[in-house]
Amino acid sequence: MSGTAASVLSSLADGGPDVPLQQPPDLSQAEVDLQSVLEVAREGLFAVGDKCLVFDPSVAGPLKLVLVEGSNKLREHGVVNVEELNWTDLEVACDNIIYIVRPEAKMAHQIASQVSQSGHKYKFQIHFVPKRSFLCDQILRDHGVFDVLKNNMYEYPLGFIPYDTDVLSLGLESSFAQVNLQKDDSTLMYAARALLQLQDTLGPVRNIQVKGDQSKKVLDMVLRMRLEAEEELATRTLDREMGSLSAEEDDDDDSEFDEAETDESGDGGPRRGAARGLNMDSLFAEVERLGPNASAQDLEDVLKSDIDFATKRVAAQEGSSIGQIDTLLLIDRNLDLVTPMCTALTYESIIDKLMGIRNGHVMLDADLIDPATAANSAAAARPGARQQQLSGTAGGGGGRRPAKLSMSLNSADRIYREIRDMNVDVVMVFLNKRAREMHDRWQDTKAGKVEELHKYVHTSLLDHVQDSQLLPRHISIVNRIRDTVYDLPFRKMWMVEREMLEGSNHTKYIEECIARQEPWTKVLRLACLQSLVLNGFSQSALDALRRSIVQTYGFELLFTLENLEKLGMLKKRGASSAWSSLVSTFRLIPPSVNANEAEPDDIAYVTSGYAPLSVRLVELAIRPGWEKSKDVMKRLPGRTIYKVKQPGVRLLPENSGATSESAGAPKPPKKVMLVFFTGGVTFAEIAALRFVSQQADCPYRLVIASTAFVNGKTFLQSLVHDVENNLQR
Repeated sequence: MSGTAASVLSSLADGGPDVPLQQPPDLSQAEVDLQSVLEVAREGLFAVGDKCLVFDPSVAGPLKLVLVEGSNKLREHGVVNVEELNWTDLEVACDNIIYIVRPEAKMAHQIASQVSQSGHKYKFQIHFVPKRSFLCDQILRDHGVFDVLKNNMYEYPLGFIPYDTDVLSLGLESSFAQVNLQKDDSTLMYAARALLQLQDTLGPVRNIQVKGDQSKKVLDMVLRMRLEAEEELATRTLDREMGSLSAEEDDDDDSEFDEAETDESGDGGPRRGAARGLNMDSLFAEVERLGPNASAQDLEDVLKSDIDFATKRVAAQEGSSIGQIDTLLLIDRNLDLVTPMCTALTYESIIDKLMGIRNGHVMLDADLIDPATAANSAAAARPGARQQQLSGTAGGGGGRRPAKLSMSLNSADRIYREIRDMNVDVVMVFLNKRAREMHDRWQDTKAGKVEELHKYVHTSLLDHVQDSQLLPRHISIVNRIRDTVYDLPFRKMWMVEREMLEGSNHTKYIEECIARQEPWTKVLRLACLQSLVLNGFSQSALDALRRSIVQTYGFELLFTLENLEKLGMLKKRGASSAWSSLVSTFRLIPPSVNANEAEPDDIAYVTSGYAPLSVRLVELAIRPGWEKSKDVMKRLPGRTIYKVKQPGVRLLPENSGATSESAGAPKPPKKVMLVFFTGGVTFAEIAALRFVSQQADCPYRLVIASTAFVNGKTFLQSLVHDVENNLQR
């Protein structure tokens, strides 16, 4: 089949612009105004003149999605070097060093080491993403560099990053482990701040519903921050109104000045700008306090602060608002730990499992890309270009073809947009059919009249040429995937998982995987799946399993096994399992699934048999609603909040501006529901939620957000307790 596709594609039209491997998503097609969300994420990133940016590696990937223009945007803002933060000393050609890091202990130790070794060669700034922490301050004090840095430490409140037109993420890959193992709720606070920032950009959310204890904490933080913001706004409003009254009393005798500064309407109104809520008297007073030596940046900061305040004041005075998001669902990852342990079979999920999707990109072998694109990418790679971390350019130097090339995976790729959520068994059939259709249409056009050819050139040729370049890429990827997915061991593993979900015990298969020394992530994933479904192992089986794992993979995993036990993912069997009850209540394993069809009939198609519990919860929230299903919701652990009103948010009535559904009248547009996963979301769940959103009877357009993207492997890796083995040579 792949040979047929290749022969068809070889006959397509040559020429036309190359489709780049790196393409940001077209946010103009998003369900909500994600372009504004992206602009908010970019604010405050650049501050001084010529500078060297030193990135925490975990921040560089997400920022690549914020700076979609790549290294060109950096150069426009005076960035002359980009370095990765490590333990080595800095040797750069500019005076200003800007660190952009997560507020983690390791980052603080590395910064302190570089600052103390540099002497007074550089001027340093630290931008903590998204918030400064007391722990980092204390580490810098312990190293004796806090006094050097204390006046140049800032917060870069990086919130949600658009990964696609319907997907947002905070890029906090270790959020689940931090909250559940380290008992550190800082990532929950970051999520709360990001949700508030999102509402500042897109307008207030009408309905908020919560399931899970951690999501309840996020909600409490959102409500507290909202209340604090309202109190601060009220206080600042009172202070500025009092200041305005004092200024008016002082200016009563200066009638000539008052006349010159009245509004253009000539009605003796307030000074120019006050009509938009900006108090010019207060602004002039703040500028005067800065004195004659104030820098342009100081003046800009004062003006921005006053404009932001005025905007909030005007919005509050309007008394009502319509946000772009109607409903927000907050769901704990803890409620559904089974789904990340299962093997999903959608195209996007399989790419993530076998090749790894990081920050919307996948690293591919160069031989999977057509030779022309690979050669161009190799020529574009320059030795020593650290800016590759942000621009996404593949590494390499000396004119050699790089071993790996980075390819974007988002809706900007027209072919990928159509096949990403398909079951992998359908993808190759679809690609082959699409190639044949393109070939036939091109041949018919060439054989037709000149007018038809002219019309085709002006309307469809560009799409035709782009698709002819995109198709071979995905055909190559699918062929590589098929080598694994259609292999007997993979099929057997999938059958074992399916039987586990139905209640069978496959401890013997797990022991066989250990004996074959298969990857430890696979062994632990299957062991956790078995434990979660059966509510644990017998004591003897658990001891034997732990002993085999430690003897085979090393004592380092002993601490990881302990972490899994703390989380209840790998434990001694307790009471009878509630899994069978959940399966029947939420229809987690439908009797039949058309997974191999181009148009499946149930979300269970994403695994060819198992429907993610988390997505069933979303379906239940849509219809009939959590409040009408209280008995069902009680079967799951954690708090349930059915409806929340945010303080200070006054909304128009729900039917305001709605079109009456009379006979023959057009249906009102679907509302937007934001589904936020606290602790991570899988690509299988994203595919299932898109399927739900596309159904004709679904009243919502779903947008997915999360702290991070996870699969079975990355989820378990985030729970690893790092141990240094000094016995190894």
